[in-house]
Amino acid sequence: CLPRAYPPDGYAVVYFASSNRDDYYRQGETTVLSDNNNPNWPEVFSFNVDERNSTARVKVDLWDSDV
Repeated sequence: CLPRAYPPDGYAVVYFASSNRDDYYRQGETTVLSDNNNPNWPEVFSFNVDERNSTARVKVDLWDSDV
């Protein structure tokens, strides 16, 4: 564990599942925002979701690039 003096170099990996029976599929990842305790990534991810399907799911994993 790094001391608080070292802010994270964060990035996010985005996954999507079109229903609760489907496996998650990797949609992409954001850029790394260095030394940022409150990242606001510029990337936008779009998903094709049938409005009748209320079981679609999105998962986001957050990472620190230098850990």
